Amino acid sequence: MCCYYIVVLKIGLLALSSTALPLSSVMMATRHPEDAQKTYHLKVDPVVGAIGPQEGPLCVMAMRKDSNIGPDQPTFEKHNITYRVQNYTSGLPQNVVDGILQKAFQVWANVTPLTFTQTTFPADIEIKFVSGDHGDFFPFEGHGRVLAHAFLPGPGTGSDVHFNEDENWTIGRHGFNLFLVALHEIGHSLGLGHSEDKSDMMFRKYKYVETDGFILPSGDVKAIQALYGPPVRSIQTPTQTSDQTPTEEPSICEPDMFMDAAVKINRSIFIFKNGFYQKARSSEVIPVYNTWPSIVSNIDAAVQYHRTNQETNYAFFTGSRYWLYTGNVLRSGFPRPISDFGFLSNVTKIDAAMRVDRSWILFFVGEQFWRYNIDENEMSSSSPSLIADVFSNISTVDAAVKDHGDYYLTSGLSVYKYHGTKLIISSRQVGWMNCT
Repeated sequence: MCCYYIVVLKIGLLALSSTALPLSSVMMATRHPEDAQKTYHLKVDPVVGAIGPQEGPLCVMAMRKDSNIGPDQPTFEKHNITYRVQNYTSGLPQNVVDGILQKAFQVWANVTPLTFTQTTFPADIEIKFVSGDHGDFFPFEGHGRVLAHAFLPGPGTGSDVHFNEDENWTIGRHGFNLFLVALHEIGHSLGLGHSEDKSDMMFRKYKYVETDGFILPSGDVKAIQALYGPPVRSIQTPTQTSDQTPTEEPSICEPDMFMDAAVKINRSIFIFKNGFYQKARSSEVIPVYNTWPSIVSNIDAAVQYHRTNQETNYAFFTGSRYWLYTGNVLRSGFPRPISDFGFLSNVTKIDAAMRVDRSWILFFVGEQFWRYNIDENEMSSSSPSLIADVFSNISTVDAAVKDHGDYYLTSGLSVYKYHGTKLIISSRQVGWMNCT
């Protein structure tokens, strides 16, 4: 994605490989890594061009092959960081660019103690859209070569981000998605190098991924938290007792494991248990608060809620409240009470929730379920109904998710698969759990 990785070396002695070099303020980038390797004893990593079959420019960086965190990695020494957009691309409205950049910064803020504030004054991170030779010794070479480049934290141009104005910047999958490129470049501005994992946003090659409800990959989360630490967790309220907080890491393949909640996000099924979550077909177990920092209790239910500005929101329920997120950005004014949905006053907790089509959500509470109309923002007048009257062989539901047109309802240690309301199969697990 970033085809020049601009390394700012501070004044003094910097150990690169086994050699310490006395350097003044130096910036290095090269198309001939063998020269730099011989002269400076650097480990050189090739960068695949963002588009086209030809090999692109090369990044020079002293880094471990198994990590995107380099030795003596420069970082910000403060947590409140400012940024300024010096000029804008002609391809998108100014307010759209501001919104995209704010969203990209917020993704990193959600998983660290960092905060980012846009300003019109000189800032920690200066952002601009430029073409050709723009005064930093690393000219862009027209369309289809280098999308953008960024400086590591440091004095002067440290942490600045430059986007190639000759590219077609968009908000979708055509051209180059500004949000995805900005997210990658901001990672460099904060001190991250490239990742070797193709699923990470810090992987060196541009690849479009769905931005609707975007969630930062776990590899990027681990890398940035290695530099700045995790986010500052919210102080628990009196309604959040100690036995609600994450305890030990569960596994969806444990024989006695039953799910707290499940939801499908960007084609992946997320399974929640004991304050952790795990993607189906993945062995990695992640604390919920690493991705959704404001939630420090166990999740009772989760569901895709509605669309706002072409982005999908997800509602997470814990006790008598729910949190509404776009990706991993908490929407303003949340958490809120579950009474927003029109439940009777005796409903103080949701057991499970499932989006069944564009307009309807099913909420499972005890032995009953409620039908909620998203378009009308109200409960169906026929709610509640007995679960057993509609879904055979089951009377209570712990977790529910729709996948490829079928409903999966869990109760205790069993998973029930329905096509509509017709029971297809019941088992201890399903294929997407990938248990052996």
